[in-house]
Amino acid sequence: MKFTCIATLTLAVLTSHAAVAELADLSIYNNIYYVDVNGDNTNTGSADNPFATVKQAVSAASDGDAVYVNPGAHDITRVTDKSSSYGVYTGLNNGGKNIDFIGVGGETILYIDGANSNARDMHMFSGYSGSSDAYSQIFGMTFVRYTDDRNKNYSTAFFGALGGNINAAFYNTVFKSSGDSAPSLTYANKWDINVTIENSSFDLDYAFRSSYSGLTDDLVISNSAVNTAFYTSQSGIYEDNITGVMFDDTYNITSVDGGNNTAGVYSGDGGWGSVASVNSPFAAGGLAALVGLGFGAFRRKKKS
Repeated sequence: MKFTCIATLTLAVLTSHAAVAELADLSIYNNIYYVDVNGDNTNTGSADNPFATVKQAVSAASDGDAVYVNPGAHDITRVTDKSSSYGVYTGLNNGGKNIDFIGVGGETILYIDGANSNARDMHMFSGYSGSSDAYSQIFGMTFVRYTDDRNKNYSTAFFGALGGNINAAFYNTVFKSSGDSAPSLTYANKWDINVTIENSSFDLDYAFRSSYSGLTDDLVISNSAVNTAFYTSQSGIYEDNITGVMFDDTYNITSVDGGNNTAGVYSGDGGWGSVASVNSPFAAGGLAALVGLGFGAFRRKKKS
């Protein structure tokens, strides 16, 4: 499936949501810039006057700020116009700034549309500026990526350091990847990738394959669930994860090959179970209804 109609989706089912506990302590930030599907990039970015795009919020933000992305589907295929000799930067990007990204668990969707981009690579998060130590934390997001006819392991890497280091931590995050070939975790070139992923869920069409470069012990995945398997023959630290699971439409684990089902987005202090109301529009199938995003087969394990 392709994302050809994604830009027109308004997520009517997510027009309102119950008050929920925050995934992050909002009091620690200097400024918070808000993004909403009904926002406007000429606004100030406040809660009452949000921006329309993540790109605009990143541009406005400075070190010590946060970007709060309201429920809905948000295009992050190109958050920056920056590029390198290896290609354009795709996916979420912090612009070389120490800024965090906060979503509403189960309701904030960030999509990377490979069907409508000429970029060689389709990453979910990309490095920005050389050896920068800029660091970001990402809370409660659902990343949805379609790679569309890209079959190289560097083109399908989740994290691409095309022009700079990646220093990031992801908490209670869904990573959904669809496309024509297996994904990999990292593509680093000459840069460093330092990524921690905790209490998250991976929904893949195919099991992970080897990374082209950059998979070191600086990549740590813990207490997370994947419907296929991690590629553990290379470096990387994998702790207390469960593999071969099946998810329902809201990423509850319904079946597991081995171990327990206490990992994934509903686990930990920021677990979706402690965040989303049972009356949340997401619980009513809002996310699963986005058939144009390829959400029609949440319960499968993988393609044969």
